[in-house]
Amino acid sequence: MPLPIGDKLIHGYFGIKWMVVWSVIKYNIPYLDIKIRRIIKNIKIE
Repeated sequence: MPLPIGDKLIHGYFGIKWMVVWSVIKYNIPYLDIKIRRIIKNIKIE
């Protein structure tokens, strides 16, 4: 079943947002790595 046009627009919008987010992540990997480790520690503590 084909996707409605609204779904295609949403997927396109999130696709573009994800590309932007990913490019930011690539530049901020060391900082992000620290944040992720802190989050994982917090999850393990709970």
